[in-house]
Amino acid sequence: EQQQEQQQEQQQEQQQEQVQ
Repeated sequence: EQQQEQQQEQQQEQQQEQVQ
C-alpha cells in the first residue's frame, strides 16, 4: 500500500512537468 502511494505521487509530478 505504501509503495502504491509513492508511485502515484511520482506519476503526478511527471504529468505536471509534461503539461508545462
